[in-house]
Parts: sequence; structure tokens; C-alpha cells
Amino acid sequence: MVTAHTVLELTTDDSIGIYDVTEKVQAFVTSQKILCGQVLVFCRHTTTAIAINENEERLLPDIKTYLNKLAPPDDKYLHNAHMPRSQK
Repeated sequence: MVTAHTVLELTTDDSIGIYDVTEKVQAFVTSQKILCGQVLVFCRHTTTAIAINENEERLLPDIKTYLNKLAPPDDKYLHNAHMPRSQK
């Protein structure tokens, strides 16, 4: 069985960012010349998530709006209590 791996690095700039990695994943698979198999995409950081969804233009702002309502950025969170004031 042939295996291949790579690390995709993304530069993020928003507290809530939505990034489409489809083309990067497809380019890697194509570069490996593997015709049949599976792709595993995962994130190493605990405050990230991977979702599979249509990249529909009007959906992206809806997702950000919902997440801001669910966890408002200005609320106080216990897990941030150990952070220096300059990072809060």
C-alpha cells in the first residue's frame, strides 16, 4: 500500500475564519499520481475545526454570524483567565 502525506499551512487573520482547502488537497493528491484511495484531512490545533459543506457565498457570513452568537468574542471565558491582559 502506498501512502503519502503533507502539511498544509494556512495563515489566518480573523478570529473566525473560513478557508476552503479543496484545491490544495486536490493538488497534492494529483501530484502523488495515486488513482485510488482515501484522503484524511485533520487539524492539529484544538481551536480549529474541519467542516464539509458547499462553499456557497451567502452561507459563509451566516456561519460566522451564528458562531459569534454562540460564543461572542467579548464574553469572559474561564479558559482565558490565565492569559496576560494584552492577549485577551
